[in-house]
Amino acid sequence: MTAVTQTTSRTPPRAETRASRHSATNDRRRMPPRRGIATLWLILFLPVFLIALCVVVDVGTIWLARAELEDGLEAAAIAGVIVWEDENFPRLVLPPPPFALEAPSRAAATAMAAANSVRGVAIDIDDVDIALGDIPANAVNGFAIQNPVAAAEDSAIRIIADATVASRAIPGVNYTIQASVIAVARNGDYYLLPSP
Repeated sequence: MTAVTQTTSRTPPRAETRASRHSATNDRRRMPPRRGIATLWLILFLPVFLIALCVVVDVGTIWLARAELEDGLEAAAIAGVIVWEDENFPRLVLPPPPFALEAPSRAAATAMAAANSVRGVAIDIDDVDIALGDIPANAVNGFAIQNPVAAAEDSAIRIIADATVASRAIPGVNYTIQASVIAVARNGDYYLLPSP
């Protein structure tokens, strides 16, 4: 039998020099320790996130409260102007005495406002919050407190009210919001003017 010898070409392993081992050790020493970095970021940014969350919650609360106040005032103004127009209808024949028919209209507007609420609190309006008058025929968006209302003008009611809303995110903080609505009666139709 003949013996076959195989020759393999093995490259010798790369010899590590002392300089290469030394530089790898220095690189490890130069890197800052990364343990606990997530905790540091959490401690730094958690207050920022909480403040932003409080601002978002309060802005949403104020937005919703203003919408509720405007809706309640719109209903009150329409109720008041309906009564105002019905009570003043005979003015085409004989104008009523000045401010004689305001009480039923004010009562209807006040009752309708009380039937609505802002964040669970009934809307409270006084007589000083309600102005009865007319829209002059040549006015674009004007409101005039006049009585008796002339036949060529539209009966109108303006209600301005405010409401206090408690912050949902910060205890003890209250916000005051205000809204204004003008409702008009023209030839048996009732509509709202854009908020001034």
